Amino acid sequence: MKLIIKFLLTAVGIYCLGKFAPEYTDLIKISFPGDLHSQEFYKSLLTFTVILALVNTFIGTVVRFITFPIRLLTLGLFNFVIIAAMAYLTTQIYDGIHLQGPLTYLAVGLIPVMINLILGK
Repeated sequence: MKLIIKFLLTAVGIYCLGKFAPEYTDLIKISFPGDLHSQEFYKSLLTFTVILALVNTFIGTVVRFITFPIRLLTLGLFNFVIIAAMAYLTTQIYDGIHLQGPLTYLAVGLIPVMINLILGK
């Protein structure tokens, strides 16, 4: 049940980021298919969220293990690069949602991190 709540909160976070962030900055741009009330919109948002979770779980874990010395030298700041890379990889796997710019990848990648921080592991 907690996993489903995390998926749904991540999807809501990605939607809110794409909807409200462009009003404040031009650096974050997310393009969703269809309009808010279409089935395609919800399907693509949930599919993107599931793929992001799978990429973070499997590929992200391996990358974090391999890059442990770099993360140690940078005092953990290299995690931001890994988070953005996992979001970029997700957009390469699934093209339903388009992210534009490196700050957008970082912001989308940080949403699951913040959800896990709030809800706990």
